[in-house]
Amino acid sequence: KMNYLMEIKRFYDRQLSQRLSTGQIALWHALMEVNNRCGWQEWFNVHWGTLMDLTDLSNTGLQYCLKALLNKGYIEKREKGVYRMIPIKKSEYNSGNNGGFNGGFNGEWLQ
Repeated sequence: KMNYLMEIKRFYDRQLSQRLSTGQIALWHALMEVNNRCGWQEWFNVHWGTLMDLTDLSNTGLQYCLKALLNKGYIEKREKGVYRMIPIKKSEYNSGNNGGFNGGFNGEWLQ
C-alpha cells in the first residue's frame, strides 16, 4: 500500500525542481484521492467525467494534463479509465536544492 502522506510530501518536494501546471497538480491529487477511496489498488478505474468534476478541467485540458503526467512518470495507463499511481522515490527529485522546504521547515510561509 502507498503511504498517502509521504507520497504528498515527496510530490511537493519533486514539484520544487520539476514543475507541474496547476491542472496537472489537480489531476494528480484527484487520481490519488480516487485510488485512496479504492483502497490503494495497484490498478484502479475512474470515469473520465469524475476526473473532470474533481479537477474542473475541460475535456481538452484533462487530456493534456493526463498526457503530461504519463510522460513525466507520475502515472501509468493500461486502458481507458484504468490507471496506476507510480510511487515517487526520494531519488527522483533534487532534495539538496529544495528552497528550505525540508526537515527544518517551520511553517513560516503559512502565516
